[in-house]
Amino acid sequence: MLGNRRRIQNRLEGPMHVKANLIHIGYKWGLILMLIVIIIGETLWVIDPLRLSGDLFLIDYIHILISLTSVIPFLWALAALSSWRLGLHRWIAVIRGIVIVSSLTCGITILSSPKQYWVLGISLGLAFLSVLVDLICAEFIRLRSFPRRSALWAAGAVICLVFLLCPTPYLVTYPGITMNMNRYAQVAEGEPQGHIAGVLIFERPAFPVDWLYARLFPNYEFSRTEDLGMSLGEYSQVVRVMKQDANSVAAAIGLERAGIGQGAMYLGVFVGAIVKDGPAEGVLEPGDIIVQMNGQKVTRIEELQQFMQAVEPGEVVTAKVLRDGTSLELQLATAPSESDPGRAVVGIQISDYIEYDVPREVSFTDYMLHEGGPSHGAMLALTIIDQLTPGGVTNGNRVAGTGTIRADGSIGAIGGIRQKAFTVERSGADVFFVPSGQEEEARLGAKDLNIVPVHTIDEILEWLREHPKQAD
Repeated sequence: MLGNRRRIQNRLEGPMHVKANLIHIGYKWGLILMLIVIIIGETLWVIDPLRLSGDLFLIDYIHILISLTSVIPFLWALAALSSWRLGLHRWIAVIRGIVIVSSLTCGITILSSPKQYWVLGISLGLAFLSVLVDLICAEFIRLRSFPRRSALWAAGAVICLVFLLCPTPYLVTYPGITMNMNRYAQVAEGEPQGHIAGVLIFERPAFPVDWLYARLFPNYEFSRTEDLGMSLGEYSQVVRVMKQDANSVAAAIGLERAGIGQGAMYLGVFVGAIVKDGPAEGVLEPGDIIVQMNGQKVTRIEELQQFMQAVEPGEVVTAKVLRDGTSLELQLATAPSESDPGRAVVGIQISDYIEYDVPREVSFTDYMLHEGGPSHGAMLALTIIDQLTPGGVTNGNRVAGTGTIRADGSIGAIGGIRQKAFTVERSGADVFFVPSGQEEEARLGAKDLNIVPVHTIDEILEWLREHPKQAD
């Protein structure tokens, strides 16, 4: 009788032992794959020059690569599910159930909402912790002693994650990826003509591993997070707004240069703030738009400044303003400027009030790695012009560039120019347009790249007309 019972127990323990080994293998390979994926994600820029086709860049299929990482939590879920009902201790059954639920939730989140970074991070963290707990508890219950092997695996995985992902008080800026602007922006009734690339670099909180990357790869730069002057959350929101503004400005400028629409329309002077105890306090309000001074039309800051040059300190002027859609005429006193007593001021902070004429629809691709920033503005304007110009404007050149775009078509400075030049040089571009004044810094990152400094979008068009590339 006792022998029969022993044989039955051995028959049960045999498959249970095999299942336990399979679970451990599934869990541990999932942990290893997770660490490998993190390293690949942090050094993704290295493979940017690889092309699946002539116009398909890395950024165009990055969402597919991210979706493939769902294999990791699904592997954990499958490993846990394979033995969930095979004579488990009740606490292990509960823990394994948590592994299944958290891992499936994580995998589904990766596939359905890959841009929900906080949700993704939390769900992956819960799945990771549940796997570690399962490994440790299962070994402890099986051996009835300290789970040395599983504890070492857990400690190693946690140490690696701290090294790879623990934020420090620094920001790191490093090379990025290029972007096919004709795939990013498509104007209605336009047709992609030439090869135009924008360039994105990576800027994020620095992790301990980044100092190792900086020893292995060029053009890594570190700065204190406090130098931003705001929280990382506020900074992320600011750059997202800047990206939308750049899209609007570039679309209007590009269409206007192609003969469609009025481009940037200056409609007045926007009152951003009122100087405390200044002459305008209690008369003007933030948000007012000044459109006339003493009956003289005012459409931009320069015109208001010219008007004020003829006003004596202490003189009262009549300002016509738009406030919440209503036109008002207000009497404004003036006062001597503190820095120049001979100059009259009213005590306001101002900016141009501009509306952008975009009479033709321009659609944009929502790339996962293009979160924000205005530095693609100049190349976006060029892309729209190219799509609306028969034969295009690149003259056979593989064009890349960076720079903000302003309402008057001028191109403004950007950050990370050295990293962007390095990224572009690896992409095989024939010319790299940069904001004038930043060309020397750009050459520090790409000594052999044809770097052309420009002040305006018109200078880019002129250079391309004068430098056609002969077909090979």
